[in-house]
Amino acid sequence: MLKMRQRSKNKTAPADQSGASFMEVLVGVAITSFGFLGALGFLALTTQLNQDAYIRTQASYATQALIESMHLNAAAVFENKYDGTHTSYRHPETDCLKQGCSPEDRAKYDRYRFDRSLNENLPNAKSSLKCSSSTELGNQSSVYSGSCRLEVSWSQLSLNKNGSSRYQSLVWVFQP
Repeated sequence: MLKMRQRSKNKTAPADQSGASFMEVLVGVAITSFGFLGALGFLALTTQLNQDAYIRTQASYATQALIESMHLNAAAVFENKYDGTHTSYRHPETDCLKQGCSPEDRAKYDRYRFDRSLNENLPNAKSSLKCSSSTELGNQSSVYSGSCRLEVSWSQLSLNKNGSSRYQSLVWVFQP
């Protein structure tokens, strides 16, 4: 009986104890928290990259529409009616969708649609277009034989610490 009393007075835990101590739980929570912070950072980065890709796609759509219109209006391209730097748009006097237009009016209408599309879809959009005709022709040809350079730029927020914006640009060199 004496041995039983000694065992009951001994308050040490048995060797096969199950469960976790407070420190083990605390370390597990800390590691999980760092994992969640890393996942959130990755999510922020992928969201920004997705937005960048969307904006580039919008710039490409607007540019492709202008290039196709220029291809159909070679006379205005030859007379440099599409050339210039544009940051905003003005509605032309003639709506070429409702009535026929001269090549010059069609060029104004195409630039209006292009500039409006850029300003609606890109932050602080700017564009410049310059076409150089071939000097070998000497007269107006039904097919434009020069090349054009179109640059579209816009501001974009960066993910750096100060959150400043930087300008992005896309440049197309093409023959309409």
